[in-house]
Amino acid sequence: MKYNISKLTQLLTFLFISILIFPFFSCTKKQDTISDIVWIRYKKNEPKHLVAFTKDGKFLDYSELERNSTYEYRQNRITINYDYGQKEVFYIDKLNDNELLLSEVMEVGEGKTLDLKRPETHEYFLGKWITPEDSKEYLELEFDPDMGGKEEVLVDGYKAKRDFNYQVDDKNLTIDDVKWEYKFDGPYLNLDIKSKDGKKYHLIRK
Repeated sequence: MKYNISKLTQLLTFLFISILIFPFFSCTKKQDTISDIVWIRYKKNEPKHLVAFTKDGKFLDYSELERNSTYEYRQNRITINYDYGQKEVFYIDKLNDNELLLSEVMEVGEGKTLDLKRPETHEYFLGKWITPEDSKEYLELEFDPDMGGKEEVLVDGYKAKRDFNYQVDDKNLTIDDVKWEYKFDGPYLNLDIKSKDGKKYHLIRK
């Protein structure tokens, strides 16, 4: 009987501890999922720009990289603190490895919704890229969601513009008929491309 009571006590203790720590691990897993992925925001079913919740508490909107905003995750809610003083609180409606759906918590009226998804390969390129100011050569690329884009280069001291089409796989970026090997650095803020003939560019998000 003592043996059975001892085993029962151990089992109950294990169950009690499991109940206590399960919410902690669940919370930690959610926060890891949120911060491990650089998301892309969708509006009206179209991809717009990347956003990221970094592990050190920063909120990055890739369309406004000059901002210095932060976020907090607590009790299935995300609070974004913008550097201009505004604060938005969102409830997590859905979270998995492919989607993060947030709805704004409002006292009155209906708030906005943030529909964030794990980007497709080409969606990491969306937006404008430009060579740094100290670069010897000038290049600006803009990638659109419809697999088209615009290029701006210097020709005889003048800026020349043209439209292009592009394709992307895991290793190569093809702009019209020119294939470039590519590599992102940091959380998709820097892009290095290299052509087969050795032409190289280092680009930063604009």
